[in-house]
Amino acid sequence: MAPLSSFASKIDIAFAFSIIDDETFADLKVIRELRNAFAHPHPHLELKAPRLDEPYLVKIAAKFSGYKKDVHPALQFIERSANCLEALAVGPDKDDIMKFVAGLRGINPPARKP
Repeated sequence: MAPLSSFASKIDIAFAFSIIDDETFADLKVIRELRNAFAHPHPHLELKAPRLDEPYLVKIAAKFSGYKKDVHPALQFIERSANCLEALAVGPDKDDIMKFVAGLRGINPPARKP
């Protein structure tokens, strides 16, 4: 496996070279953990597509910096992801990334389960 082939190694390198700060580093680790939860079945998740308000995923989302219990986990995921993208937005694609981030922030969360 190549040294920078995993998301985790890319996060670690970005932090080691001070490309990202402590908060972005921590949030990218949570995003990685959530990504893995969706990519690799977990015994507590149903076989259908998991939702961000399932207890197992809420437990992971609660690790985000500035987590708020009263805000839907999907909204917090979007906000923290947008913050990470902003932190990484550099070079000629920065304007396109910032437009994408603005679009992310306009997404409404799914309805909570009854």
